[in-house]
Amino acid sequence: MSNYEQNHRQDIIDMKELLPLLNQVEYHPYCHENDLIKFCQERNITFNGYTPMSCPDYAPSTHGWSHSTLQALVVMQIVQVHSADPSQVLLAWELAHGVVANRGTRNPDHMTLNLQFEKVKLSTDDIAKTAAIVPPEKNKVFPDRHQYK
Repeated sequence: MSNYEQNHRQDIIDMKELLPLLNQVEYHPYCHENDLIKFCQERNITFNGYTPMSCPDYAPSTHGWSHSTLQALVVMQIVQVHSADPSQVLLAWELAHGVVANRGTRNPDHMTLNLQFEKVKLSTDDIAKTAAIVPPEKNKVFPDRHQYK
């Protein structure tokens, strides 16, 4: 299933015998629903996060989205400590939360960097600081359609 967020948990529970194997939800430092991850893990539902950089390759030019966590100060500080790329830090952060991240990109150089994220070993402090990044007012690339009419 896709985009079943916190406010959809009852829908999942009501499925009873037909629980999904995977829930694909937007997940990044600006938008992380750890209660939903726990909910999925308790039911053996794989949590798959998309837009791990908080910004797909095409969003700034086509959707006016300019809030990528790739340039966040905390991320840049962690990049310096680990001699890593910002995308690798963000993917390692997602892995630390048990999230299977969609690492999609249109850029071949980014693909190469993204595939090497496992070399970055974040500390507990790195993980907490990244989770504490203050999100912009519009914190999701793809908002829940049920919240907006």
